Amino acid sequence: MERFILIELKFYLGHVSSYQFMQIYSKMWMISPDSKIAGVSKYLIELASLNRKCLGVLPSAIAKSCLHLAYLIVEGKQLPNLNTTENMTLKLIYECLRSPPNSLVKKFTSREYGQASLIVQRYNDDSISKQYVIQNGLLTPPKDEGMKSEFQFDPAVGYSVGFGYRKWVPGVTEGHPIFGWN
Repeated sequence: MERFILIELKFYLGHVSSYQFMQIYSKMWMISPDSKIAGVSKYLIELASLNRKCLGVLPSAIAKSCLHLAYLIVEGKQLPNLNTTENMTLKLIYECLRSPPNSLVKKFTSREYGQASLIVQRYNDDSISKQYVIQNGLLTPPKDEGMKSEFQFDPAVGYSVGFGYRKWVPGVTEGHPIFGWN
């Protein structure tokens, strides 16, 4: 009886998943659910769900990090800044991109997902992106709200056009105990 009432009221029994958070963030950032960004984001969420290091991470942090990385892969631009939890999750997901499982690659090669695995594979094979991330790291905007600057990402040049942006270099711990701000 209670289940029928909840179904009629459209209350879903279950936990909130990363996919539901991805849909919320997509609406917030005006990203179409049928776009390549959404397909790549779904691929990254599946990849994160298979990674044992991401088991304790909140679904909202996984969704935001995956959407951020998908936007970076497809458009070459970054979305609004991430907090430290989402930055750490982004680092874990980026490490998973090196060797994804074959079954996941086959699943996301279909047109239903916008050939997301092929897009990510092209991004991984792109020497400019590899060289850029190894040398400069992922760019993050400053925490100071007073500095308003237009953030632009140009992989060919390899730096942020504007002022006040710091670079996150993986593996370097100078300046910041965890992330290594330069």
